[in-house]
Amino acid sequence: MNVNDYKHLITAMTVGDVDNDGETELIANYRDRWYDGDSGFYIFNGRGEIERIIEIPGNDGADEYWGYSPLLGDINGDGKLDIVQQSLFIPENSENHQTNLFAISLDSDYDEKSLEWPSYKRDSMHTNIFTKATNPPSQIINYGDNDLSGYLVLALHQEVSPGLWVEKVIFKDSNSRTIKSGETLSLAKIWNDEEMRLSEPGNYKVYASFNDENGEPIKTVNGLLEAEWLFEVVGEPTEICGNDICEESETKDSCPEDCSVVSQNFTLADYPELLIDDSLKLFIVDTSQELYKNYVDDIVDSLDVLNLNISVVKDPNFKLSDGNAIVLGGPCGNSIAGELMDYPSNCGEGYELGKSQVELFEAEGNKFVVVSGFDQSDDMYAIYNLLNYGDADLKYTKTIFETPLCEESDGGDNIFTRGSIEGYNDDYVLGKAFHYKKNDTCIVVSAGHWTPISSCKAGNNCYIREYYCSKKYDIKIYDDIINCTNGCEDGACIIAKGSETLKLSFDDENDFSSVQPIKVSGKLTFSEDAVFGKSITNIQSREYLEFSCRNLFNYNEGTIQAWIKLDEFDDDSVIFHTDDSKFVLYYDYGSSNGYKAIKGRVGMQRSNNAVFSEATYKFDLQDKPTNTPNLWENSEWHFVAMTWKGAPDGTVKLYVDGEFRNSKEYINADDCSTFRVGNNYWPGMSWANGKIDELSVFDYEKSSDELAIYYNTTLPVCTPNCQGKECGDNGCGGVCGICMKNEFCSEGNCNTNDDYAVSQSKAK
Repeated sequence: MNVNDYKHLITAMTVGDVDNDGETELIANYRDRWYDGDSGFYIFNGRGEIERIIEIPGNDGADEYWGYSPLLGDINGDGKLDIVQQSLFIPENSENHQTNLFAISLDSDYDEKSLEWPSYKRDSMHTNIFTKATNPPSQIINYGDNDLSGYLVLALHQEVSPGLWVEKVIFKDSNSRTIKSGETLSLAKIWNDEEMRLSEPGNYKVYASFNDENGEPIKTVNGLLEAEWLFEVVGEPTEICGNDICEESETKDSCPEDCSVVSQNFTLADYPELLIDDSLKLFIVDTSQELYKNYVDDIVDSLDVLNLNISVVKDPNFKLSDGNAIVLGGPCGNSIAGELMDYPSNCGEGYELGKSQVELFEAEGNKFVVVSGFDQSDDMYAIYNLLNYGDADLKYTKTIFETPLCEESDGGDNIFTRGSIEGYNDDYVLGKAFHYKKNDTCIVVSAGHWTPISSCKAGNNCYIREYYCSKKYDIKIYDDIINCTNGCEDGACIIAKGSETLKLSFDDENDFSSVQPIKVSGKLTFSEDAVFGKSITNIQSREYLEFSCRNLFNYNEGTIQAWIKLDEFDDDSVIFHTDDSKFVLYYDYGSSNGYKAIKGRVGMQRSNNAVFSEATYKFDLQDKPTNTPNLWENSEWHFVAMTWKGAPDGTVKLYVDGEFRNSKEYINADDCSTFRVGNNYWPGMSWANGKIDELSVFDYEKSSDELAIYYNTTLPVCTPNCQGKECGDNGCGGVCGICMKNEFCSEGNCNTNDDYAVSQSKAK
């Protein structure tokens, strides 16, 4: 049993049958090495495997100071087994240890005989040992001084009706055998040499006896030389041949239904080297919808050591004769997977919800690894295991995985909403996944301890323990300890309403307000053509600014606004884009015969949750055949803003040049991990043919009045060729004027913001 663990320390332990399975378990305290994480109990079976982890609520920490073992008993008299432990903690604003006692029900029946060391019969060091009867070993030991001779009988008994048992003799000596004094006769080898298959569910007993010449068990001072063990068969075992897995003992001849798809020269255990051939070419075949393009780079990186020439293609553009390939998705979405699987009439045949698989095929002289599952979540877990092939134990021609999904209530790493999460974490020792349920929790830090608390004030060591799922593969629970700058209450950081969380003026490459991007890709280019100072321009396909959503982005409600200018109109271009594509502000070119539009996206459509929900403003309805005039010119600056409110469901609104233009209801809005300015995540929609200036992110939904005032007070200064011309109602937006930066044109006059606010108040 290996209990070495850098993160967790094993302290004291006890033993007992805690799940009524007739086997003794070992229960060990564990606590976090640094006093800053979970603590509780590991429950090991007799093979040294962790069967269960029980976490003590909060961050108190299982007591390692006194070394007290867990106590087992029925504390509340409900007939169920309980586990009791003392814990240590340091309360807020104190340096002194205090204790709590936790009693946790194990939901198994209480039976004193199942406890190896009954609590009331021994001291804490277990110096008095009381043991229950354990499973009899499959052996006969002659402890006497004389040799023992007799006839061995091994039998299987089946209960055909309540209380009625039928015996089937499995082995019987025809000649007497002798067990010499001090020797042991092992029965396990004799049992294992006999082929037995139990296909009928029910109760069974294995029986062994050492008989005299009359066929009766030999009598000794300790009783008769016989023993039996009761067990239950709950279902017929899976056939080895016919499970679609070509196992090591199978061949094309012995099991053609499992082994006909590949030769026996290789299995998935040979991945990824099995994909190498003389051409050194490898294809990654995505679906025509490019469902998995976000994961292709990870796959390419994982194969970097092979030095292959890797090409990414869509399934309609690939032939089996082209070369070795990794195929992403099953036959329902990928035609190459369908071809390899002989186009099943039901494309979902053989798949189960919550299971994913990596499967090996051979066709046209090439090898194919198909990575698929019941749905996209299962597909992603199959991809995850392919990426981690060193730990995934790929084998045979098909390896099936249980998909450990992670589900969260607050949309992810969202510190402003108290969320709950249910999913899996990897065990540090055994490499297995264990199920957890967690809630976001306010905590304070004192004397090196993290103490859960219902609320705390800003500046008072106030943090939140935020739980979230892995964004990319959606399987594991992660947690972060994050400072709540405005305090924490009921498992959520308090939002300071009405704040601008990010301001980008683009006056130089270091002008990022007080917030630095987590990544700057490429070399930024700035232009003197700007609303104020300079603007950012000519953003290339792999250039962008990337920021963390944490503390900058409130997915419950918010505003994104910017000044934009399009020098050309023939490419889709992104202003703002989150990593999950749920929040996007962009220019949509449409097509050569289509429209031109500004779009604000949040979440998915209520009427169709497979389609993004986008508020849209079309400034050019159609180029052909009517040749509708373009309302925008390439010499103009325009102010665009997107607001939203509600999570996961709500409404997105789009404003252009200070006016409300369109709104859409949305569902399934989630929190993001990162967002980019000037590009998307493929990438391929960079703001290459224009300029962006004065971009801001707010953590609240701005009103139409606020946006109108901002627009009118920040209209660009008129260009030189407009100087001296009469001020028109549109200021510089189409009709030239001569207003200053802090003024706007209204009814032929240049007015200040104060004048505008007064006039609006009178109008109301």
